[in-house]
Order: sequence, then structure tokens, then C-alpha cells
Amino acid sequence: LTTLGAIQKAKDVTVAFNRAILGNVVLSGVRGPSTLMISTKDDFNDWPAANQVDLSDTPDPIVAVRALNTQMFAVYKEQSQWIGIGQADVFPFVFELKSQMPGPVSPSSVVDVFESHYYLANDGNFYKFDGSKVVAIGNAVRRTMQANMNLLQADKCHGIFDPVTGDIWWFFLSLSNSNEAPDYAISYNTQNDSWSSLHVLTHRVSASTEWKIFSTLTWNDLSIYTWNNIGDTYESWNSLPGITYLQHLLLSDAGVAYLFGLGETDDGTTLVAHFTYPLRDYTGAGRKIRVDAIESYWKQSSGPRTLSVILNTTDTLATAGTAATAQTFDISTDTRKVAEYTGTETRFMSVKQSLSLARRNDEFRGMTLHLYDRGQATGTT
Repeated sequence: LTTLGAIQKAKDVTVAFNRAILGNVVLSGVRGPSTLMISTKDDFNDWPAANQVDLSDTPDPIVAVRALNTQMFAVYKEQSQWIGIGQADVFPFVFELKSQMPGPVSPSSVVDVFESHYYLANDGNFYKFDGSKVVAIGNAVRRTMQANMNLLQADKCHGIFDPVTGDIWWFFLSLSNSNEAPDYAISYNTQNDSWSSLHVLTHRVSASTEWKIFSTLTWNDLSIYTWNNIGDTYESWNSLPGITYLQHLLLSDAGVAYLFGLGETDDGTTLVAHFTYPLRDYTGAGRKIRVDAIESYWKQSSGPRTLSVILNTTDTLATAGTAATAQTFDISTDTRKVAEYTGTETRFMSVKQSLSLARRNDEFRGMTLHLYDRGQATGTT
């Protein structure tokens, strides 16, 4: 932040009610962790001393400030959430304490989605705030985050929203990553309230942002014209069309920018999506299972995708079990995907589904286990 009078630094900045708002501000060398500074209307270079606000009714520091709409903004502190509402008065905003729930781990972990905010919090859970209340949305993955996220480096977390798919992506540091850029990611779909599994990144991602991609005509596109007739279609050079569309960039700690979500690889590394139904005694406690077949249902893909179905069995749960040879199928074909097993009996079984060249539009639609109860298990098991 360029020094503006006594203002030297700020934790975060947003714009609402035609004013810039700074949060967690350093004034003349002294940090005010609960301090807001508000600019004059339509003048981001004028910061009257009378527009200083201290939200010290809660002792926790400000982490982020973010506009909810043109008239209102949210103030996120470590353990509380406030709103500032624009008003036609001497002081431009009136403030209300709305909740005392866990706050975001970093300014960039707060993701704006259609006048609501979603964020990764300092307790490993995820929350949604719409200006009136805070709601936990990450209970399904909270334990997973707590077991895999480096909370000591959580301030490096950042997130982006894809309005086409409705997905929010958060990038964060794993437990084994002590001081580098984020190497793990997780996504949440706002349309169907569902979570992805954890994603392990090939490259460490230090930042993410929206980006406008501008494509134009090339000389090859104009090969059908001559100098005599091109003016019938394009009156001047300035009339040649271009296409602008929103895309997302991921920036690695090596200084390389990557377009996100377009390819079938991660910078050349094949993407493999997999998940496992855990070991269970599907026919009841102490019973033997006979496995005849596993039928998988996937949405037909536009291009070749190799699905691998892997059966894992054990009689004791003392080890991870024994994996059968993977049976493979192409989900781009409109055929049944049935993995058959002959004479396979076990007490406990799990099923792993693994998809190569996975893309975000691939959709798993369930599976049928063709099992039979083979009676009471006998022997040392």
C-alpha cells in the first residue's frame, strides 16, 4: 500500500458505497488490528481521520474485508463477523456484529459467490456468510482438512470460484509442507452442495485469480478473403472481431502461470481421479461374502477415459487387504461396465474406482454389488 498520510499498511481492502475500506491498518507505525479506515466518497486518495473505525467490542483481529453488494460489506475477524451498511449521514457506515463463529484463515480464502461469501476457517471447517448469518458447510470434510492441512501456514490459503460449473476451489499447504506455496486443493460445488476428495498438485500454487482471455482472428482465418472483398465483411481494421471470456489462472511458486480447468493433464502429468468404498462386512457380522460382479455406472464421456475397478478383500482387517487385478473399461462407450469375479469369497471387501484422464465434467452415477451370503465364517477368522 502506498503511504497515504498516516496509513502505511493494511491487511485487506474492499470497495463499497463508493468508498475504499482498509482493514487491520498500520497508522504511523502502530498496527490497529481492529481498525478500519474509510476513504472519502469517490476519492481513494483522501482518508479523513474522522473516518477511522475501531471494532474493538470483540478483541480478535481483522482478517479480511469484502463487499457483499454495492451498499454493504463484511468484516471478518478471527472469531467474529461484522457488517458495515452504507448510510446517508455524517459517518458513511453503521456497523453490526452478526456472529461469533470461526473466521477465515486468510484474506484470499474468502471467495465471493453472487453476494455471498464462502471461506476456509481457522478450525478446518468451511463456512458461508450472506450478511445475516454464518452457516457451516464443511462438516463432511472437516476431519479430512484437520488431518491434512498445515494450520500453521494457513494464511497462505487462497480460493477461486468458477461460475460455469459452480465450483469453489481452495488451495492450501499440506502437513508435510512447512513453508512453501500450497500443494493441496479441495473443491465445493455450490449447485449441489457436494465436496471433492483432496487434490495433490504437481506444482505448488502460490496464487489464483480470474483472468480475461482475449482471442482474435489470425491471418489464416482471413485466407478466404481478398483485398477487394474483405471490406464487404469488415469495414476497417478496428471492426475485426475478438472474443473475450473469463478463465482462471494458477500461479506457481516458480513464476509460471497456468490456465486452470481446460486440459486433461496437469502441465503434462496425467490426472487420475479415484475413490474407495471402505472395507465392510456387507452380508453381516461374522458372515462370508461371495463376490460375483461389480457393475459401475458413469456418465458417457466425450473422449476416451479408462476406468479401473479394483476389488480389495481381507478376512481379518489386520492389514489393508489383497487387491485383485484391475478390470478396465472405457466410459466413452455406451456399454455395461461389469467387473466379474469367479469364486471370490471373503469376510470384508472394498471397491476402488479409478479414472484416468479425468476431467471436471466426468460423473460417477453409482454401482451395483452382486453379492451372496455364504453363511457363517469359520476357522481362525
